[in-house]
Amino acid sequence: MNETTNQTKPWWQSRTVLGVIVMAVSGVASQTGIAEVTAADQAAIVDWLLNAVGIGAAGFAIWGRVVANRRIG
Repeated sequence: MNETTNQTKPWWQSRTVLGVIVMAVSGVASQTGIAEVTAADQAAIVDWLLNAVGIGAAGFAIWGRVVANRRIG
């Protein structure tokens, strides 16, 4: 059995989940006349969100190491 099939990830790291959320928000924005969001715009927003999650996770890890009171060892 392939090991990667048993691995899970948080929902916010899922391109599919973020894509559906962005699509839903974009649909509401288009229907209400707030903004016209194209499929290319939606893909760019999902990519931006995934990058932001990665940067946020890196920042959180650095912050955790800075405020830790015990050494790694």
